[in-house]
Amino acid sequence: MSPLHILKLVGFATGAALHLYMCWLLLRQRGFREPGRVILALGLSVGAWHLGNFAATIYHLLDVHGMLWWLKAANELAYLALALMPPLLLHTHLRLWDLADEGAPRRFFKFVRWSNYAPLVTLPWVSVQLWREPYSPPIERLSSLLAQAGFVGVQRRDDVLFQPVLFGRRPDAA
Repeated sequence: MSPLHILKLVGFATGAALHLYMCWLLLRQRGFREPGRVILALGLSVGAWHLGNFAATIYHLLDVHGMLWWLKAANELAYLALALMPPLLLHTHLRLWDLADEGAPRRFFKFVRWSNYAPLVTLPWVSVQLWREPYSPPIERLSSLLAQAGFVGVQRRDDVLFQPVLFGRRPDAA
């Protein structure tokens, strides 16, 4: 097992355990009251992302050739939780600002908080696409989507930031 696999396994397991434990403590201490709900949702989202990545890492480390449903479920959990993070994070920040400052622009907050959830209406379509056959790793599926979107010369570079990075250019760009 490579050091990167060990780091991913330990990191995702620790991240999932800490965030879900923190959510359990918050729920046990405060219940499901107004100020803590959005923080609880954010913690569950981050914990679910770590848990999905942990399950995908376990799948790859065990080198299982069947059971693609496990990998698809892990990817769906990770990516749907990742999709929830930006609006939940902004909602949390605005909610905490609202609680801390009497002069906060509350009307603006309400519009911004709820308008950030609007793109999430596409999640059912994304969920169906993640379960679609044939299975391909998300980075490969993304490179094919970039090619369909008109990017040319799409290259995968694994030597940048210890993660796969895709480079491509538009044909009309110089």
